[in-house]
Amino acid sequence: MMDSDPSVERRLLLDLLIYAWDRARSAGVWERLSVGLAGVGVEVVRPDGEVFDPIAHEAGGVEPTSDPLLHNTVAETESVGFLDRGRVIREPVVVVYRLI
Repeated sequence: MMDSDPSVERRLLLDLLIYAWDRARSAGVWERLSVGLAGVGVEVVRPDGEVFDPIAHEAGGVEPTSDPLLHNTVAETESVGFLDRGRVIREPVVVVYRLI
């Protein structure tokens, strides 16, 4: 029997959980996955209402706004991101308000 690398196993399990998250359609399933992931040091990133940061977020779309206070703010998260003990696994894909 071969010894396995725990970090490789962890990454494989996290990839599987993220795959399940992306296909889940139930708020209850997302909540359960979120709690389970948090228990092992993985944070679900949903930056709705935060200032858009191109280093931390991937822009997936633009939402026009006439409110200058909303300009460059995340309107909604299309795909949540994940941090594993503070390290980015996947950036969130977001829609950003842009002033018209």
